[in-house]
Amino acid sequence: MIRTLALLCLLALAPIAAAQEAPHDAEPTARQQMARVIAEAMVPTSRYNYGRDWDALSVRISRHLHWHLAPPDQAADITSATGIRRNGWIEDGKEQIGVSAYGFQTVDSLTFALSPKFASSQPEEDDTIIAALTAVGVASSPAPSPPSFSGIAETVWDLDAEGRDRAHLTRSILCTPEGSAAARMCGATYELVLKQ
Repeated sequence: MIRTLALLCLLALAPIAAAQEAPHDAEPTARQQMARVIAEAMVPTSRYNYGRDWDALSVRISRHLHWHLAPPDQAADITSATGIRRNGWIEDGKEQIGVSAYGFQTVDSLTFALSPKFASSQPEEDDTIIAALTAVGVASSPAPSPPSFSGIAETVWDLDAEGRDRAHLTRSILCTPEGSAAARMCGATYELVLKQ
């Protein structure tokens, strides 16, 4: 009887002990969430007809970011020269990344604005984002960069993921001038251009 009771207690307490010992999944960083947004924003190959629609894109990526509340666009905005822009942000408790979606009747691109960093940390930034993209199943390969006439350094990657249309990711860096009184800081933006 005592053995049966001890066995029942052991079986009852085992799941509680296992739950306490199980490591907690770490919250994804802002860059990992950015990679998830990029992966989800890439248009599914099977949904070419409506995969770039505003509603379809919002359904795919909204669980990874927060949208600013804004009044609905009027029908005239879709045909205007400026089109539509939706703004939001990604955060991990330590950092925020601004997100803007641009387009007309469909979404053409998403832009991610990262916080300014010291100029020396920029290559590490690219490595972190490319590694995060690889972790979510997006392959990247360097693409030819366009010539820069504005002094803004750009790097371009072709993105490919199974079951998704290809896309381009362009990183632009704008730095404070060398020799300025402030420390040299660089701000980076990443633009995801969805293929049409």
